[in-house]
Amino acid sequence: AGLNVSNIKGQSNPMLDKNTKICPICFRTFSSAYNLEVHYKTIHLDIRDFECSVCHRRFERRGIRDDHYTATHLKQCNYQCPFCDYRTGWKKDVRRHIRKHHAQI
Repeated sequence: AGLNVSNIKGQSNPMLDKNTKICPICFRTFSSAYNLEVHYKTIHLDIRDFECSVCHRRFERRGIRDDHYTATHLKQCNYQCPFCDYRTGWKKDVRRHIRKHHAQI
């Protein structure tokens, strides 16, 4: 039988911590069975359980959906660079900004 969310347990590897789980498809490692299950559902099965109430776009995680709603539909910029006045609606954009503009700090 094929892999599915109910029977995926991940592989173990004696070279890794005994609690580390390994995705049997892409071999990415996870610290828990739950994290492996979320990865498997969202990456390999492309299951997206969280829908934007405005545009109906679907997301794999609630937090990403919430950031999308806030930044896209409310036009709020809740993330700020700790080193300057740069603001954005996306956490990843702040990280990229810091690497590009404040790498020396």
